[in-house]
Amino acid sequence: MIGNKNWLVLAPIAALAIMLAFWGFSECGGDECQRENILMRLQNSLNLVRGNGNFSFGRHPWQLVIAQYLIPGVAIVAGAKLFLWNLRRDMRIALARRTRDHTIVCGLGDTGRNIVENLRAAGERVVAIDLENETPHAALCEHINVPVIKGDAAHAKTLAIAGFSRARAIVASCGNDARNLEIALRANESLRNQKATTKVQVLAEIRSHWMLDTICNNERASLSSANIEFKPFNVNETAARLLYRSPVFQHRSKFSVHKPHLLVIGLGSMGSEIVSHGIRTAFASPTERARFTLIDQHGATAEDVLFSRFPNIGDLADLEFVELRVGTDRASCSKLDSILQAGDLTGVIVALPDDNLNLFAGLHVRNQLDRLAMLATPVFTRLQHNKKLGEFAAGAEQLAPFHERFTAFGDLSYLTSRSVLFDGALDDLARAYHDLYFNEPVAGRAENGPAHVAWEHLPELYKQSNRRLADHVGVKLRATGLRLQRAHQASLLELTQTEVEHLAALEHWRWTVELRMMGWRAGPLRNEIRRIHPALVDWEELPEEMREQNRIAARRLPQLLARQGFEIRRERFISAVGKDAATAKAALNAMDLAQSREHAIVVVDPEDVASREIARHAVGTEYATVWLLASRALFEVGSRDPSRLGRESREAWGIAESWMDEQEFQVAKSNSDKCFSAALA
Repeated sequence: MIGNKNWLVLAPIAALAIMLAFWGFSECGGDECQRENILMRLQNSLNLVRGNGNFSFGRHPWQLVIAQYLIPGVAIVAGAKLFLWNLRRDMRIALARRTRDHTIVCGLGDTGRNIVENLRAAGERVVAIDLENETPHAALCEHINVPVIKGDAAHAKTLAIAGFSRARAIVASCGNDARNLEIALRANESLRNQKATTKVQVLAEIRSHWMLDTICNNERASLSSANIEFKPFNVNETAARLLYRSPVFQHRSKFSVHKPHLLVIGLGSMGSEIVSHGIRTAFASPTERARFTLIDQHGATAEDVLFSRFPNIGDLADLEFVELRVGTDRASCSKLDSILQAGDLTGVIVALPDDNLNLFAGLHVRNQLDRLAMLATPVFTRLQHNKKLGEFAAGAEQLAPFHERFTAFGDLSYLTSRSVLFDGALDDLARAYHDLYFNEPVAGRAENGPAHVAWEHLPELYKQSNRRLADHVGVKLRATGLRLQRAHQASLLELTQTEVEHLAALEHWRWTVELRMMGWRAGPLRNEIRRIHPALVDWEELPEEMREQNRIAARRLPQLLARQGFEIRRERFISAVGKDAATAKAALNAMDLAQSREHAIVVVDPEDVASREIARHAVGTEYATVWLLASRALFEVGSRDPSRLGRESREAWGIAESWMDEQEFQVAKSNSDKCFSAALA
């Protein structure tokens, strides 16, 4: 397939030339040029491509004179272009063997094509391998000067043509997990046999749960070697990790009184990752048992699949399964509406396989939540291929002061970007944790175990554990009354003994959740085959030696985070509602938040004049967050139109909108003093 826009110019010229010839033969007369039937005139017109026309002005129709030169001229130009295009392609393929520091992408499906485009946009050299080189994706690669080699990437000769011995990275993304692993293994073996001296990344896309779990749950399964870093990747898992970095989940505090409740629509590959990663990270706290309402068209079958993959998941979260085929029909929308009315939701996540259906369901849910006066409940909608459409919808649903009312996630282009897939930006903190473990000996810990190796050679089981540990840092800190934020300058907070103990206990809990999700259970002696571990007990029952290991990691946390450009601050809760408003402003003025390394959480009532003044003061403070008290008078109509509110409410709404771009918000969803008394306690 020749993907060159110049062919669009030659095609109409060729058509015009043939039409002129046909017209000329129709007008021609005499012995040299007799009128013939339509088929003969068409045949004679096409025969002019041979260049044997002998027509001249004055003796023959002018159309024939022009056509006798135009038709062979177009043929010559087209042939030359075809020859040069093939020559250029063959030269690129021939030179691929000599290319250095490039990336070989095996398979040009949606994932492979996005990887190629992202790497080329970053200025990287790329060579593609596919079973077919005449597909639209292959044409796109040729258009951006990426040679496409036709062949099976699992064969050593095909990889050799692509110059794999000099490559920086090899990506297997053929749409088949077994084939991807086979390519990775063959590349691994070839590089070892050649005794390569350069570092090569070998990435294999794994889509199926059972294959991913087989690789990630084995503590000795590592395909890495001295010069090879093997990395399986799953775009659904990456999307789930990024989703839980949203402020909705990261900004939960120990002062929050509402238990997390997520509604997940679609329990396929993406939905399963959202549920499992949430339980293992965002909601891995003994005092914050999450609740999930899971909607799927397969109902009981989806439930069986989830429990077969995670046998103990029912002990770690409250799961409710609803069988419903979500569609655009009135019946399914009505059933979905009744589910939304059932209770207060932390968020709604739409993760169906189809982008169009996801967009419809997400917007429908957003509209219904607004009707139910749940303005602050965020809706996350998976859009793999329609990022701009998602951004447009998010802008249309924006409503101050609420953030993330409608957010698109799971964009395939971003999930396959260089920073995410190759540079490992998501793994920076995880690697730092492992380096701390690897480089600093701890009493009582074995130094010859499978985890005591450099990150590049670490089995995927321990890499995944470090990633979840890093994703859980914010959860541990918030549950301890601490806050993680970007640091303007190096500032180390000295944790109290109570804080260290709490952080250590929370990390042990996260670790137990992680193992229980993999089917492990408590027992007197460790048994990898039967998945028994003696440390799967409560914190108080854990041997002191193991507890101290967790405490050591907790004490080093401020220093570890400082290296990554973060600092820890203590949260200080200040109520500026009702009778507390008189003392709140004085407390804020007296606080030196920068020096005390504190972060104030100021709860205000936007309908109270004194409370509004305190809020204005807090907005101008660097280390302060405003929580709005969503009182009944302000949002009772559930309207997005402030004109329907009373004068005082409209003024409060306007103030809230003015804070939208200046401050982080959370909404206290009660106008009762109960939530404040509970938080202060």
